[in-house]
Amino acid sequence: MNVIEKIMSEYDEFNYVFHQNMPQKLHGLIDGTTIYINDHISDKQKLSAIMEEVGHYKTSSHSDITDYKINAKDEAVARRWSYGQLIPVDSIARYQDREDAVLVYEIAEDLELPETIVESAIYMYKVKGMI
Repeated sequence: MNVIEKIMSEYDEFNYVFHQNMPQKLHGLIDGTTIYINDHISDKQKLSAIMEEVGHYKTSSHSDITDYKINAKDEAVARRWSYGQLIPVDSIARYQDREDAVLVYEIAEDLELPETIVESAIYMYKVKGMI
């Protein structure tokens, strides 16, 4: 079972649809309990998109989120929730104990996530004073 299948089984209350015809810049979308994932993105991007969409369900008011200007706070909350699920603070903190410097791309490779997600999670944890 790969990481995406593991996450999907962990959050089995959702229906997952890997869609071939989504706009290129749209990685994921949730409608009720159906999560649509762009099938043309990498597996790393699919994993982060799935978790962000689950985050919308877990943290948002379930209103129409297609107007990002109005719902920017919901986007940020869902994204931060997904960072916490994908990258627990202890998985970042363990790199601090190493004698050699570790680069973000190395952490991203270890966690099988996009570098941008790892960078954002590290920033979030630093702002919160957790690392």
